[in-house]
Amino acid sequence: MSWLFETPWPAIAIGVLATAMAAGAAAHGPPGAAARDVAIILLTIGAVVLERWVVTDREQVDATLHEIARLVESNDVDAVLRYAYSGSRQCGRRRLGNCRGTGSGL
Repeated sequence: MSWLFETPWPAIAIGVLATAMAAGAAAHGPPGAAARDVAIILLTIGAVVLERWVVTDREQVDATLHEIARLVESNDVDAVLRYAYSGSRQCGRRRLGNCRGTGSGL
């Protein structure tokens, strides 16, 4: 079910299809059908906003990897070590082989 929140395209496609079907039905339906079309458009916009608001696990991993890449490019060794090894705060800039702590086992 998380595929619904990975990208806005499913919500946009469903909204466009529902709007097109409602517009086609409005040509042969009652005169108040325009309110239905507006409601469908508002629901589509709401679904896209919800998709942008929800952060999936895949998006969190992607953001973390981009953050680590940014830290590597800026040569921030301590910050990169905090991601790689939770005990790096006690180690400072020493080599990981010399560190003792409750880390990830690196």
